[in-house]
Amino acid sequence: MADENLNISDDVDVHVGSKEVIATSENEREDIVQEVSVQIENSDVEDADVQLSDEVAVDKESNCTEDEQNTESMLEVTEVLEKIVNEVGIANSNEPKLLTTAQDETEGEDAVQNNEQLLSTDLPVTANDAPTKANENKDTGVEQLQTAVARNAIAETPPSKDNTTDASNVAAETPTEPPKDDTTDALQSVNADTTKMTASVGLREILFTDQGWSQLWTAIPDKQLSFTAPVLRVEAGRFFWSSETYNKRVLAIYKQPELILVLRLPVDADEVKRLQGSQASGRSSFLVAESVIDPKTSKIRLSQLTHPTSLPLKPDRSKGIQNIRKRTCFDILTPTEVIELSAAFLPDDSFDNMEYASEKCLSDTFRFEHAISESLLMAQTDFQNMEQHQIILGTPHSYVIGGNDQVLKEALASAFELQKSSGGGNNKLDSSVIDERDTSGNTALHYACRNRRSSTVGILVGAGSNCSIQTADLKTPCHIAALGLDASSLSTILSAQYPRPDPNALDSNLRTPMFVAAVEGRTADGKGNASALDQCLSALEAWGGQLMLGNTTDLHPIHLVQWKSAELGVILSHCHYHYPLLSGLAGISASALYHYPLHGALIHLREQIYLALSSSDGFTKIPSEMAICSRIQTLLIHGFEPNERLEGIFCEGNESKRLTTYFGFTPLQILISAAKEVQVFESSNQKEKDVEYGRAMKNIIEIIHSCAKTLLEKGARLNMPPPPTTRLDRGTSPGCYSLKDAMEGTQKSTIPHINRDGLNKLDNKEILTLLGGADRLKAPQKLFASLPKSVDSVGTLQYGTTSRDSFAPGGSDDCSCAVCWSEFGLISNRKHLCRASGRYVCNDCSTKRVLDNGTEQRITDGLYNLATFEKTTVSGNRKSQVSSRIASACHAASRSDMKSNNSGSSTSTSDRNRSFLGLSSSSSSSATDKKEQKNLSATERITSAISGLGQAKDAVMERGAKLEGLAEKTEALNNASVDFMNMAKELERQQNSWW
Repeated sequence: MADENLNISDDVDVHVGSKEVIATSENEREDIVQEVSVQIENSDVEDADVQLSDEVAVDKESNCTEDEQNTESMLEVTEVLEKIVNEVGIANSNEPKLLTTAQDETEGEDAVQNNEQLLSTDLPVTANDAPTKANENKDTGVEQLQTAVARNAIAETPPSKDNTTDASNVAAETPTEPPKDDTTDALQSVNADTTKMTASVGLREILFTDQGWSQLWTAIPDKQLSFTAPVLRVEAGRFFWSSETYNKRVLAIYKQPELILVLRLPVDADEVKRLQGSQASGRSSFLVAESVIDPKTSKIRLSQLTHPTSLPLKPDRSKGIQNIRKRTCFDILTPTEVIELSAAFLPDDSFDNMEYASEKCLSDTFRFEHAISESLLMAQTDFQNMEQHQIILGTPHSYVIGGNDQVLKEALASAFELQKSSGGGNNKLDSSVIDERDTSGNTALHYACRNRRSSTVGILVGAGSNCSIQTADLKTPCHIAALGLDASSLSTILSAQYPRPDPNALDSNLRTPMFVAAVEGRTADGKGNASALDQCLSALEAWGGQLMLGNTTDLHPIHLVQWKSAELGVILSHCHYHYPLLSGLAGISASALYHYPLHGALIHLREQIYLALSSSDGFTKIPSEMAICSRIQTLLIHGFEPNERLEGIFCEGNESKRLTTYFGFTPLQILISAAKEVQVFESSNQKEKDVEYGRAMKNIIEIIHSCAKTLLEKGARLNMPPPPTTRLDRGTSPGCYSLKDAMEGTQKSTIPHINRDGLNKLDNKEILTLLGGADRLKAPQKLFASLPKSVDSVGTLQYGTTSRDSFAPGGSDDCSCAVCWSEFGLISNRKHLCRASGRYVCNDCSTKRVLDNGTEQRITDGLYNLATFEKTTVSGNRKSQVSSRIASACHAASRSDMKSNNSGSSTSTSDRNRSFLGLSSSSSSSATDKKEQKNLSATERITSAISGLGQAKDAVMERGAKLEGLAEKTEALNNASVDFMNMAKELERQQNSWW
């Protein structure tokens, strides 16, 4: 364009079609640019690069005059735009300001020169797309800064060969439309999610100071830009008294290659030549990558503006918390440097300008942090939620995952100070800060409980963390701590005041924390731990926790611990299995209340054996003989009846139906069914036997025999009638599945139902053979029969004299035994009352008694096993305590005798030690006293030794108190010496200071 076009006056009349735009003042120039651009876009003029259609070619001569008029109008518009762009300072006056189709070769250089002028200006730039009135001219420059990077993402399209015609003919046929304003193109490219980048002649290049990054950049032809915007880079002052500077840069985030660049203009042409080589054509065609960030190895520290708990890596100590601008800064941490950036642009650079805490700055900062965080996380091929907080720093989650409680305390204290400075009067941190959720819906307290960090849990609870907040699967911190068997964290959480946590909160599976601890609880090594489980259940129980509450689909946790007898004993110790039972179902038996755990154990064993016989590798899944027998033994000694028939499961779901299919079975009959299936399978596979198969079958048969022996030792009977399908005339118990419904609901099960008809045909001889033979089974039967007729009560059982009928599973009935369902008669099989359970039972199910204050009380055989176990446990504990004390006393006495027999220097050393403890000297004992000591009885010697130990203990305690006082004095002197040393260092520093 000619130079005279640059001197167009301010008052310009522009005609496009029938519309007129008048520019009368300098303040209206931007409005003119926008309106003219809109009018150009809405005009009927076609682009010169578009080939004319056949219809237009036919009518070319008739429309020539109109086209010439449109061409003249477009030339006028071009001159106006050049003049406006020139005077607002967007373009360089020495270069063409508006590019036509014929001038596309220099378009890239003009855009770079526009960017150069913008970066060299002293006005601050803004990251917002919507400029304020006070900064309209400045924001126009910001958009041009975005253009500088976005232009690098726009591929230049060369003219088509078909459109390469004589310039005069093109002008005569179709006027050339000027390109759109650079600002519009830049905004479109910035907002695009991915912008393909191609290298072409005339466009700017990005220069790298590192040759490796330069080669990587050149090797990738198609580049994808996901985010770009101007940003301020914070750099320390040159001298220690100098303040920080905020320098304008451009942040560009690429998806391909995965890089984050902080860009600037070259310092001078020499820098371009040094980085590019002798072919460089000036500094205006290039941008320099001041910092190259690899997302795979980098992290981000969020700003205090978006996350008050974030601690600046380079805080401004001189201005402290009042430095509002510092709160807008966030850091990108690479292996080689820390890049501190800010997205807040204000005209006033004052550090305490409250506008830096405005919603505008907050949204800008959050936008930048989100884009960078997303790039860092996307670069990780596989990361978990916890690993996410090792990349995004500054949140409470990151401090918890980092495991540094001291830094967490400082972060929470800093956030609390910020809260107080903004007018927050609460003595606890705001919930939006301390209870912030991450992308998975977890708070910092959830992660602390998951990591079993009880000290961190205490810090968060003390800071006001909500102990009732739930995760996505409705688990509270109590559930998570119970899952990790962390009793210390549980106690801290349950002691929180506001809001008071619910120890019986239900998760998505309707399970309480006690249920979760019993069934899923594992220590840090991934294994169960009976001691840790006991502590967790005790902590929850102390605050009112329950194992089962509102859950009607799960079996009792006793079933779900499988063959872990130690954990089973712990769970049973927290269950109320003593009559009268604490249940809403009056008259229900203990076995029915806990869903028949003894039957459940043998059913599970039968299913494991069947699966082992059906598959080649199933033998390895069968538990050991010791684990199975130990579980059965634990259930029997806790009062579960060895001869009780399964009547109904007060529960819903497939597991309840599975157990109900064994309606009418006793535990021993379930074991007999499993033995019969093994016998049938073994006889039908005689030809397929090998060494491993024979060993596995022998192991299965031995397990069955051992289980039968364990049951018989606790009163199980072999001569029981076959399992009936009903209990006399009683119907299905309320809330339970009938046998018919259970059989129909489990037809598709992989485990077939037991053949009741085949079991009914077995005689006693066949049963004895299946369980190991008559000779092997006589010993355990005689063992139970030889037990004392009665056992002394230890006060855990309560006795009554009345009973009432109940239709609950295992309930009492006037017509039949509540245990074995045998029908009562007037002469034979008379009805008896179990004084502990209050149920009517037969004589065979109540062969033993319990002595209560010298009076015999009839009880069932299962409760007799319970009374015997409790008496043995109490007496055993007492004996162990007495034996421990006696052993300790005897050991002390023997040591005393050894010391008294020593001579020489050993004697003098012993005397000094006894004098130190406040005892008399051993050398003062006469030979007569020694002879008398030897003649003392064992009891007298033990008593004497215990007395001597008491004196020694008192002397040691007194000596300990003296040592504790000395330790306190020593600590005080140490602290005073440290203070004196600090004072000396400060004095020396002041004396050596150059001013």
